[in-house]
Amino acid sequence: MSRMKISRNGLYLIESFEGFRAKAVSLPGGRYTIGFGHALTAREGMVINREQAEQLLLWDLIPVEEAIRSLVHAPINQNQFDALGSFVFNIGIEKFKESDILKYLNQGQLVNAAMAMNLWRRSLISGRSIVVDALIRRRAHEIAMFLEPIGTRPAAPSPVVIPLVDNTIMTQIPDAEDVKEIKPIPQSAAFEITEDKTIKTAKETNNDVVTESHSVEGDDLFTTDADIEFLNAEETENNLKILDDNVSVKSQTVTESIVEKTEVKDAVIAKGPIAKTNDDIFVSHKVEDTNKTDSNLSSNDIANYFMIGAGAIALIASVSELIRFGVFTGGTELTPNIAFIEMIAAVGLIAITIGILSKLKS
Repeated sequence: MSRMKISRNGLYLIESFEGFRAKAVSLPGGRYTIGFGHALTAREGMVINREQAEQLLLWDLIPVEEAIRSLVHAPINQNQFDALGSFVFNIGIEKFKESDILKYLNQGQLVNAAMAMNLWRRSLISGRSIVVDALIRRRAHEIAMFLEPIGTRPAAPSPVVIPLVDNTIMTQIPDAEDVKEIKPIPQSAAFEITEDKTIKTAKETNNDVVTESHSVEGDDLFTTDADIEFLNAEETENNLKILDDNVSVKSQTVTESIVEKTEVKDAVIAKGPIAKTNDDIFVSHKVEDTNKTDSNLSSNDIANYFMIGAGAIALIASVSELIRFGVFTGGTELTPNIAFIEMIAAVGLIAITIGILSKLKS
């Protein structure tokens, strides 16, 4: 690893998450960035192409590669070096020096190091530390590359390696409201948090045309919990009102339909069992009342349940005795007693079968 460098695969990974900017855009604090996250020499009005941007990235990665080579003492392969290059370029060399990831690496605990990389997924947006979806994706790709072996991938067949829940990482899983989607601010390298979908839906329902902007450089204009409760309550009230109106309309429609059918039925009865009107033949159909159910068990049901229960008891008792005698394991020879027990088991099984079939027919 003395002269290991980031490979083309590592460069593709970094470039895909840094994104290409042909024109310099402003950063919070007055600085600028251009290309694939280059900030050192970027200035206002600067324009470059992708080839120049990649040369600047290679130049920015020189101290990152040197830091990995000097700080990581355990042997690592090219995939692990590339993944660390993307990770260190993203969080910074000083933070990498102080991280538990470096400690795990130098102890040879590569899996623990990969798991620790997943903790770096928060960022300050609008002055708030939030879990960012883009960082979750970047960590996932870096960890996948870090754990990808060189050569043949070892198999982990499902029948052999059965996955189980690891409760030790439950604390790493954030609440759903803690994960925020961010989007870039036009003409800037800064980002803003997209509006919560619940609040946005409530505003559209109540015809609220006010749009709030959550800029990194602006004030904290996030809706308070009281506002959210008010919007949710008002939206619920509107939904209930709409539901009530729909039920009333459906009820009225059903009532009119019943009256119309009753009038037709009366006309048919008056003219006889079969009457012709405009060459149409009306045939009366028997309507069954599906609301009437017999809540009491019939004698046949009781007999069926008794037969199933008695058969189950006889079967369980006889099988238990056969197990005790060691019939299933070949530990004893057949005797008249065992034959009698087997007969009881057969009778129990027959009783269960007859009871179930009778119940299904009824």
